[in-house]
Amino acid sequence: MLKKIIEIGENEKTEFKETFRYDIRTENKNKALKKEVTKAICGLLNYQGGSLLIGVKDDCQIMGLKRDLLLYKGESDIKNRDNLLKDVTTVCRAGIPSR
Repeated sequence: MLKKIIEIGENEKTEFKETFRYDIRTENKNKALKKEVTKAICGLLNYQGGSLLIGVKDDCQIMGLKRDLLLYKGESDIKNRDNLLKDVTTVCRAGIPSR
């Protein structure tokens, strides 16, 4: 199902972000990129909902999460994935006002 969504590409219900906090230009951590994820989610919610896929370039190339995961200092890959998920959740809760 995800492959199909990616093949269709970005549209009013689907947004791609190549990374969550890894800056591809500086090849380093950039916390400001987190705000871009929040903006994308707010845009989708303000329209009709949709999907945000992190780890996919605008040209539909799947990049994965490896670069983001390497920025976390967990003891294992599983711990790093858990930390990434917690970080995304925290950013969304902080940046999207509740009703």
